[in-house]
Amino acid sequence: MSVFRDNSVFMRAVNKIMNNVTIRAIQQGYILLIALAVVSGFSYLILSIPIPAYQDFLAGPASWLIKEPLSILETVLNSYGAMMLVITISYSFSTLWKLPAGNAVILPLASLVVFIISQQIVGNAMVEIDTSWTFGHSFSAVLFAVLTCHVYRFFLLRTIPIGNRMFPVVLNPYLTTAVYAIPTFVLTMGTILMCHRFVLCLTGNVPLQMAVSQSASSVFAAIDSEALRTAAYMLVSATFSFLGISGEDVLFDIHNQYFHYMEAFGSAGVNIHNVIATDSFLKFSYMGGMGAILPLTLAILFFSNNKIFLSTAKLALLPVIFNMPSILVFGIPVICNPAFAIPFLFLPLLDLLIVYLCMYVGAVPLISHDVSWTIPAPIYGYLATDSWQGGVLQMLLIVGNTFCYLPFMRLYERLSAGEFSKQFKSFEEYYRYMESGTQPLVLNDLSEKQLRVFFVLVRDLEEAIYKRKLFMVYQPQFKADGTFLGAEALLRWDHPLAGFLYPPMIISIAKLGDYLPALEEFIFQESCRGIKKMNENLEGTYKISVNITGESLAYDELEDNLDRAVRMAGIDPKQLWIEITEQDALAGTEENIERLHRLKKKGHKLLIDDFGMGHTSVAYLMTNQFDVVKLDGSITRDVIENTNSQHIVRSLTQLSKDMGLMVIAEFVDNVPQRNKLIELGCEIFQGYLYSKPVSMDEMLKLVKSGKAKEIGKQVSEDVSDSKEKEQ
Repeated sequence: MSVFRDNSVFMRAVNKIMNNVTIRAIQQGYILLIALAVVSGFSYLILSIPIPAYQDFLAGPASWLIKEPLSILETVLNSYGAMMLVITISYSFSTLWKLPAGNAVILPLASLVVFIISQQIVGNAMVEIDTSWTFGHSFSAVLFAVLTCHVYRFFLLRTIPIGNRMFPVVLNPYLTTAVYAIPTFVLTMGTILMCHRFVLCLTGNVPLQMAVSQSASSVFAAIDSEALRTAAYMLVSATFSFLGISGEDVLFDIHNQYFHYMEAFGSAGVNIHNVIATDSFLKFSYMGGMGAILPLTLAILFFSNNKIFLSTAKLALLPVIFNMPSILVFGIPVICNPAFAIPFLFLPLLDLLIVYLCMYVGAVPLISHDVSWTIPAPIYGYLATDSWQGGVLQMLLIVGNTFCYLPFMRLYERLSAGEFSKQFKSFEEYYRYMESGTQPLVLNDLSEKQLRVFFVLVRDLEEAIYKRKLFMVYQPQFKADGTFLGAEALLRWDHPLAGFLYPPMIISIAKLGDYLPALEEFIFQESCRGIKKMNENLEGTYKISVNITGESLAYDELEDNLDRAVRMAGIDPKQLWIEITEQDALAGTEENIERLHRLKKKGHKLLIDDFGMGHTSVAYLMTNQFDVVKLDGSITRDVIENTNSQHIVRSLTQLSKDMGLMVIAEFVDNVPQRNKLIELGCEIFQGYLYSKPVSMDEMLKLVKSGKAKEIGKQVSEDVSDSKEKEQ
């Protein structure tokens, strides 16, 4: 549909909402509370299992070991939930805004102080602390956290220039932040509390959350139909929950006034009209918690291709089964996510209508008694109705809701893929910028979005290595007359979201993620298989060279991985050449140098790559460790026009020959360039003149075709391709 095109007004609006800093701060604030929410929920679950013998056990021998600690834990986590939410949302704002050092602590403290004062003072009276900090006050917690953070940032940006003039010399960044925070803190607290006083005047000294609840109560009082009132309650409650606010707590008075437990009715008075106004009837329609989260969990597990969604759903499945949806609702996230707004709000309403109709016509017996909200569907349906029909109805609703969630899940997958693609481009640009300055990738320097991309790539790289989703391509090397010598093996990774990754970036990700040994083992094994295939399809003996880094030499697994790859393929070690950059070679320790000596004794030829980049040490070449020198592309590319490059190439080739070293010229893209390199003493060439990096099968066809020998006969014909050549 046109409305779901990437450039449609709808999709642009959804993307804008998803990237709104306030929305993201609320979402991340709840994500940081997942552990507490799950621990609290399971504490309640363990304490409330409705088995008499188990309850006797908890009350007796296990009281001090299980019941008392879990009761205290559950009480504390719930009693101070709103305060924790203020802290996590404020912390998320500070990280998203990248506020100066120290504000990640000061801003949450400022929000917490404002929240405490606002909750304590109503008119001229003090309210009870015990009831002010629970998750029931999430409305106030979210509101004051958001307002305080925005006001704090407004004043902070205006006090920093003043502070810079007052304290031009920074001895301690935390001291500077603390000093700047004094006027910011005072102005923020004064502004928010004045606004709070103004709102209290408008509401008659009634707290805002209570005022909202009272206004809703007056609306519900005007609804005469129990069915309509139940539907309205469910919709309004779900709307608050979708915004990250506990709807059941905001509408607590309405729930107590209009919804009852089954025990309030005598058995003779139970009918469809009073059953629909019960708490059990509401819970019957939720299935996995507010928003029918169990079907969404199943939709992700069975149909999603997004690894992050799948991991989150697997982690959330057990809690969701027991109607504790925090991990999935906060982790995906579902709250404040426009992609899931429609099913989250309206699927429970549809389920409510279906349950009502089924009970109205007698297809399913009426709910006869209360059941704990932690009982999983469809067991809940069976126990609540004392019939198998109740369980079957819940099962059918779960299946139907799963398929109803499916298109919205697909929509969010598209949105997430597009967002990841943008974030990846930023990450890649940063990496190339750092590489251009020969600086390593440092995780602490990455932005929040770049860091997220890095961790996704690390996780996907692990899977790609062990499931062999990476692959090798080979760029052949020829002598001047077109005789085939061998090839260089080059790593490729076609990421499902990012596309083909820049090869050096793959190596850097593997280093930082501690997957370099596993990645290089994959490279060695694939390259040795390539050598075996050449032996089977070509006459003569040829080689393949693989690249290792300076860090590789520090791994004890390096030699074992090489030996294993050679042994598994049944090839001669002399056919597997090893390349290391000049910079890495010069930075090697004595232990690394000794490892190179051992590799050479086993038969591997050693190549020094990118020779001539300015780190050259002739004395290092004289150690006789290396057999081959590969001239760097920076001096071979412009060898025709640049006389300095010509002098460097001539000197290096002559020096190498005098020392008995083979010379390979890289980035050879046209015949005139190749001929000039021959004139300067080069004899072996690699580049687009002969072939781009290709699969092993394509390279074998090229070698058998004799194309390189035809090129060797050409005197001058430019066959270069002006596009960037990826190595």
